[in-house]
Amino acid sequence: MNAAAVPDGSAQAAPAASAHPPLAELVPHAGPMCLLERVLEWDESRICCLATVAEPHPLAIDGRLPAAALIEYAAQAMAAHGRLVAPSRQNGARHGERPPQGMLAGVRATELHCRWVEPGPLEIRVERIVGDPANVLYGFSVRGSQRTGSAPEEEAPAESPVLATGRALVALERPR
Repeated sequence: MNAAAVPDGSAQAAPAASAHPPLAELVPHAGPMCLLERVLEWDESRICCLATVAEPHPLAIDGRLPAAALIEYAAQAMAAHGRLVAPSRQNGARHGERPPQGMLAGVRATELHCRWVEPGPLEIRVERIVGDPANVLYGFSVRGSQRTGSAPEEEAPAESPVLATGRALVALERPR
């Protein structure tokens, strides 16, 4: 069972995937640009999401997905994490209060371990390293699996190859 931190520091069972708000409510994209399929688990400092690379893909170049697009998958997982842990989702917040929007301000120490991403499942993990009201620094990794001709896996297993790693800075909008 996954544990999610609560404001008093205790742990509680993380909600089932179906208990999460729809991903369209967690990321600032819609339609085919909402790349994530579901949240597998999350807590105050990290999130793990599942996605599937399929054709056609909105970020494809000549029908192929460049590895740099994996940064967008990680950025969307960061956005989902930010929404899930935002004060408006915690006890005592006013209904309808919108958490601050974030913008990917930069990436560092990014390693892409492939040139092109093959169709199939991806596991996206991001972890909050440090943050303040203006910025959040996340570390990320994206794993994928190759198609072998058999039925595609539903989830990218933990031993799947690492396709991308790095750190990303998210700048948060200032309260008005």
